[in-house]
Amino acid sequence: TNDFSTSNSSFSVQPNPANDLLKILNTSSEEKLLRIYNQTGQNILKLELNSTILLDISLWPSGIYFFQSGIHSNKVIVTH
Repeated sequence: TNDFSTSNSSFSVQPNPANDLLKILNTSSEEKLLRIYNQTGQNILKLELNSTILLDISLWPSGIYFFQSGIHSNKVIVTH
């Protein structure tokens, strides 16, 4: 299995796919609000993203999650 980073000009999420920990990196100098949605569109988490966050996703159900900050979004696959 290859691990990939999902990134854009606002933030990056690694690895993708993931199973226990996600590293979320703010790639700009501005603090931002990061919203995470499950595959049904339910907002499951809001985070203030200053620099880098390690997020424990070990209890999240397997599936596709969407990370959004402003107009930027990333899709992450969680597998167990």
